Amino acid sequence: MKFFEHDTVKTSRTFYTDEKIRNAKKNIERFDRARKEKERVVQLAEEYLAYGINNLLTYVTQQNLPRSYSVNEMKGCPVCGKDIDRFGNYPYIADIFQKPFKLQCPNCQSVFPSNDFDSYYKSGLDENGRFHYEKADPKYLVNELYPDKPSDWCTDNGFGWVDPEGCKTKSYSYVYDKEKGMVFKETTVGDNRYTFIAYYNHWFIWMTWQDKTMVTGAISALRDAYLYTDDPKYAKAGLMLLNRVADFYKEFDACIYKWEDNFRHSGGAWGKIVGSIWEESVVNQFAKAYDAFFPAITEDTVREINAHPFYKSNPQAPNTTEDIKRNIENNILYQILPEVKNHRIRGNFGMHQESIALAALVLQNEEYFRHSIDAIMSFSDGSSRGIGNIEKVLIDEIDHDGCGNETSIGYNGIWLNTLSTIADILRGTPSDLYKNIKFLKMHNLEIPSIIADRYTLNIGDSGHAGNPETVVNINPHIALLQNYADVTSARLLDLAQRVKKEKGEEGAFYQNMFVDWEKTNRNIAKIVEKHGPFRSVSENYSGYGLAKYEIRNEAQEPRSVWMYYGRNTGHAHKDTLMLGFFGYGVFLNPDHGYPCYTDGNFELRNWTGNTLSHDTVLVGEEPGNNHVVGIPHHYDAKESVGVMDIEAPLLYEQTSCYRRTAITVNRDGIVYTVDLFRVAGGNDHRYVFHGAEGEAQATGLNPVAQKRGTYAGEEVEFASEEYDRKSRSGFNYLYDIKRDPSVKGSFTVDWKIKDTFKVWEKDRDVHIAITVLDPPDEAVLAKGQPPQNKPGNPKEYTYLILHNKGEDIESQFAALIESYENDSAVLNAEALPIACEDGSDAGYLAKAVKVTMKNGRIDYILNAIDQSTYVVGNGEFEFKGFLAIISEKDGRVCYKYANDLSYLKFMDQELVTEDLFVTGTVIDFTKESSLDNTIVVKLDTDVCPSKLFGAYTDIETDKIRNGCYKVLSAEKNKDGLYELNIGDITLIRAATGDVGQYEYNIANGAQIRIPLSEEERR
Repeated sequence: MKFFEHDTVKTSRTFYTDEKIRNAKKNIERFDRARKEKERVVQLAEEYLAYGINNLLTYVTQQNLPRSYSVNEMKGCPVCGKDIDRFGNYPYIADIFQKPFKLQCPNCQSVFPSNDFDSYYKSGLDENGRFHYEKADPKYLVNELYPDKPSDWCTDNGFGWVDPEGCKTKSYSYVYDKEKGMVFKETTVGDNRYTFIAYYNHWFIWMTWQDKTMVTGAISALRDAYLYTDDPKYAKAGLMLLNRVADFYKEFDACIYKWEDNFRHSGGAWGKIVGSIWEESVVNQFAKAYDAFFPAITEDTVREINAHPFYKSNPQAPNTTEDIKRNIENNILYQILPEVKNHRIRGNFGMHQESIALAALVLQNEEYFRHSIDAIMSFSDGSSRGIGNIEKVLIDEIDHDGCGNETSIGYNGIWLNTLSTIADILRGTPSDLYKNIKFLKMHNLEIPSIIADRYTLNIGDSGHAGNPETVVNINPHIALLQNYADVTSARLLDLAQRVKKEKGEEGAFYQNMFVDWEKTNRNIAKIVEKHGPFRSVSENYSGYGLAKYEIRNEAQEPRSVWMYYGRNTGHAHKDTLMLGFFGYGVFLNPDHGYPCYTDGNFELRNWTGNTLSHDTVLVGEEPGNNHVVGIPHHYDAKESVGVMDIEAPLLYEQTSCYRRTAITVNRDGIVYTVDLFRVAGGNDHRYVFHGAEGEAQATGLNPVAQKRGTYAGEEVEFASEEYDRKSRSGFNYLYDIKRDPSVKGSFTVDWKIKDTFKVWEKDRDVHIAITVLDPPDEAVLAKGQPPQNKPGNPKEYTYLILHNKGEDIESQFAALIESYENDSAVLNAEALPIACEDGSDAGYLAKAVKVTMKNGRIDYILNAIDQSTYVVGNGEFEFKGFLAIISEKDGRVCYKYANDLSYLKFMDQELVTEDLFVTGTVIDFTKESSLDNTIVVKLDTDVCPSKLFGAYTDIETDKIRNGCYKVLSAEKNKDGLYELNIGDITLIRAATGDVGQYEYNIANGAQIRIPLSEEERR
């Protein structure tokens, strides 16, 4: 046996503790779901044993056989093309026991490759089981499945088949380069290469995402069967496989199989067995398996390994049990940290840090454990993609709402899940994450994204296009519940349980066999009984960048309106100030969700993740700048009115104003939103709105169908790569174009919503309609597709585009948006004449809207974003300030709402005469990490502190972050200063590098404005 750098010091299991094993066996004894899980795992393990450990060892492939997560995502299946996409991102199926190295298209049922690669592979194995291309018999590289095709058609020697017909047209794409990152280059050969064997090697030998895989899946199944049964036969078989993997693991380097040659790896140009991002999922299984199998490393295991023909004269054959331990530890577990440093293992934040911590725990080497934990906790390069940096990333990248910088609930959930595993490993050590305020706050990350008490918004790269799902990160909440009896975690777990039961499935946390289910159920029930179940609330999450207005009317289903103004980088989309609607159990203008693929493909860059496919405004033809979070100037959530007024001043350099004000009125069971999107600067403004899947009818437009082509022009084909290479607009992804270049007045587009995801028990007549109050220069109706490789996704959406063009223009896109069932409650909506006090044009700064309901009520919405005095109509209204809503019925005022106003007059009656706002200066604030944070301000006017309760601050900042904080309580101190309590919302932006030294979102001396609101029913 060869020399090993580290000697083994492991004496017992460390990950699978006695408590975890007792919990699993207790669950199996008391819960039918646990018994079924044990039966499933044991049956799967028996299938692997029946296939034979000797056969499985044959398929422990080595570095010289390529891996790839796709066959050809550009062209699809060689027979049915892109029709395969409807079966998902990774659609091919395989029967690993009956047909090794064969893939089948689930759409056309064709089998690939056409040659007998299994025999080719076996013919190339030497006496030690290593594969050599020069030894393999070329007679097995002939098409034997498709006699009507050429002899080399779809044959694969491991490096794929290149379609010569496709190569007649050159192609170019963005590819990953180690040194330069994303580069644009010719990819003709790669785009026409079908990597059948590399795909099989990736998914059906090494990864664990499929039902059965030859190596990693077998090891995992044998591991769990051993843990549940204590039967050593599973451990011995698993150890033989794991030891065999250790023989080869150091040699692996996915990087040599190039992206431009169509060998696709998560992480682009980096990886080991698989791509660098997913390698963690492989090595974590190995580390856990070694811990589980450890008691079974006996002389019998040594003899069984040496009895295999591959070890008869193999210098890697173990002589003792210590040799097996040293082989697995040195060649797998001790490789993880250095390979993270080499970038071959490097995932989203928390992933590789978890792998390092897990390996250190399993190795049971105290010195190495301290070294590993120092590596993952300490500052290295300050990046969330760096080697460690946990302490700094928690400060810098976790916003004050507990969310990471990846926007998507799924990807931010990776951060929480991986850190939760690390936290359990570090509990009680000097690096205990349960003492870190930001880590604890991360357990709130689902809350901003949940609307209507249960449904998760699919903002950014997440979910299907409009599928009403619920996302709760189960294991972190169980851990926090166990450690702190956390109320929020109990409520979220209860929500996940209820959603599962409603679908006829068993409890959500039953996926973790090593948790005491009975105790967990009892703890959840106790907390929920005392505190009530989870309910989503109206709130402005100014750290994450999401404002929500939750509508709960008696005898009506929950509705929600929200605006997203957070990050637009990473796994986010270019969707700043996107406005969303939910009602009747469905998303009414759903986002596209997860893209076709998350590499550098044009569809993601220019369409799915781009501005044009989202309900916001595109300035020019390019997406805006990278953006962290917008600035909320106003937010309020009353029972009858919801207000969101948010600006993104840094998004477009050519604009002096990019601001959206959404005012939702909820009275008499009637709900509608007045949407005012103001843009100043630039030469092209395009306001975009789309409904969910369903037929759209336009009233008041005279659209003329474009004969062919796309929104990019009649001569530009759908998804044209040539167009994509020169433009980021995404115009070539909109088709069936209908234009009205001379809109005469207001008009309406009404979508009849299709129940795409079968939510309703019976057919319903649900609509969302937009009434555009002022004619744009051009109105366009077009079709656009959400990703078509996500099973169940809608086929297409209908888009409305309002286009203004000119030179350095100013636009105020004003619309009324209403969702309804059967019949609209709105009779008419119109813009009223409005002017400055001196008679000059109000321009884009102010708006007056009149909405007449069918029940006779008339609402007037008056809004301005400056401090001028405005006159409406013939002087019926006069106001100064942000917002007034007046409802009139039967000739009398029945409701009044005012927000941040100085003056309001209606029909010679003065309704507001005193300032509904306070201003002042920030004197001090909490500058350390704390669960109790305070802002001390000097106000320009005296105000009763109770009036500030529930208000939101608008503090001047550098505009990269905002100064919006909810005042939970306020008091006036002995110095006459006001102390504003903002709870556990930290004001720290980043660590500067020195211990305890920070940058902050606000500064002493900053100006503060606190809008106030009032309402009156008469």
